[in-house]
Amino acid sequence: MTKTPSDVKILATGLTVTSDVDPYFRDLYGTPSEIKAKIDADIDAIHAAGFQITLKYVSDASPEAIADSLDWLRNKLREEKFDGVMVGTGLRLIPQQTELWEDVMNVIREEAPQSVFMFNDGPGRNLWALRRNKERLGITTDY
Repeated sequence: MTKTPSDVKILATGLTVTSDVDPYFRDLYGTPSEIKAKIDADIDAIHAAGFQITLKYVSDASPEAIADSLDWLRNKLREEKFDGVMVGTGLRLIPQQTELWEDVMNVIREEAPQSVFMFNDGPGRNLWALRRNKERLGITTDY
């Protein structure tokens, strides 16, 4: 079946922009407000391209916040079918987030094995990752 972006449902998840991260991450990507602005603009561009996208930040503020984030992700993936799941750089690039990244990936693998797994290369780069994966998502049109 040929799909257009409007036929494709995406779940994007990443580390809360206000998380305490090493300075090198801020040097690469900016302040929390700069990162959030990049993500917001990217989500707007994804909507403008026609995709259905749900964004959920994963909080590392406390063990309870982590558990709540993982529960939300697990339940969302059980309730809805997503063609693709995007995982942000903050979960993958920051060494102290490795365990959380593993937990997120295992929830996705367990609850949405049929989804295309995608990874951006920085805040504001989800549309780029979608374009890179358009064939895997079954999209044959340009956007």
